[in-house]
Amino acid sequence: MIPHSSPDLGESEVAAAALCLRSQQVKGGPRLRELENRLAGDLGYAGAVATTSCTQAIHLTLRARFDGAPVSVGLPSYVCREVYDAVCLAGGHPQLLDIDPHHLSIDHQTPRLSELKAIIVPHMFGIRAPIEKFLAAGLFVIEDCAQRLAPLPVARQEPKPPVRVLSFEATKLLTCGEGGLLLSDDPALLEKARKLRDGPYELREPAVGTPLTDLQAAVLLVQWQRLPELLARRRQLVEYYLATLTKDFPEAIVPAMRAAGTYHFRFLLRVENPEAFLAATAKAGVTSRRPVAPHPLHRLFCIPGRFPVTDDVWSRMVSIPLYPRLSDADAGRVAQATAQALASTTAQSA
Repeated sequence: MIPHSSPDLGESEVAAAALCLRSQQVKGGPRLRELENRLAGDLGYAGAVATTSCTQAIHLTLRARFDGAPVSVGLPSYVCREVYDAVCLAGGHPQLLDIDPHHLSIDHQTPRLSELKAIIVPHMFGIRAPIEKFLAAGLFVIEDCAQRLAPLPVARQEPKPPVRVLSFEATKLLTCGEGGLLLSDDPALLEKARKLRDGPYELREPAVGTPLTDLQAAVLLVQWQRLPELLARRRQLVEYYLATLTKDFPEAIVPAMRAAGTYHFRFLLRVENPEAFLAATAKAGVTSRRPVAPHPLHRLFCIPGRFPVTDDVWSRMVSIPLYPRLSDADAGRVAQATAQALASTTAQSA
């Protein structure tokens, strides 16, 4: 069975982890500081704070910025629940928003933006969201790059929000199993977030106590060096899928999969019957998924309101395997299974 996702950890990561273990320095130390300094420098930020997850990176950001005040924080309904959890952990009030049908993140034209103190804007599935339009609205923007890492020359030229967060969970573009990082130019925010993360004895408020370890940082430093090759392999697989599926199923391919600003985390298709599609690819030995499951957040938490684009996207969106360790032979199996599933589900709907 070809899995839907898989990390890409090679001998270089194994060697770095072994060297860290032999050093006996496994708690956060010099490798953690090197990781924070390296990523901040490469991405053009003054500093970074690495923690156990992207959820905690968002939580720390909101705690550091708003001191636990019950502020309204916008986020899309079409996103993983951990983003919602992070706002709640920080004492905020999550405000779910509908999405744009093209980039699948928050619709910047929603009139509800004026009600918010902060907004979390994810680049869904590697598709670039228009961060600059949210910055122009005067909001405190947290750019969620859990699913999009651009090549460094591109990343350094893109709009720069007050905070950018990354994820290193096992299915993400880079991984050490679990982990997250926040980047900012605000020295006060960085200092407060680091204190909340580390929980120094003299801190007079509840701390989180969630630092990344040196063992994880050792692996991530290797993964960061490999980012260009990992992105290149993803692009190669995307081009193969496009070449294979476009002739017979052009309407099924989500247009953003062809966009120059997309650095693919998922390869997305729109189908008439997602459950039938998933069953058909599984029968062929390929694991496909709904990219946000089991429900968008407004359904999961029974939150009233109208989310027409979210509902439409969720009702038809599926994703097929896309990760650097996928061999050419297995990519061929995925494409074949996908074509067969698209043909059968299209015939059933007709």
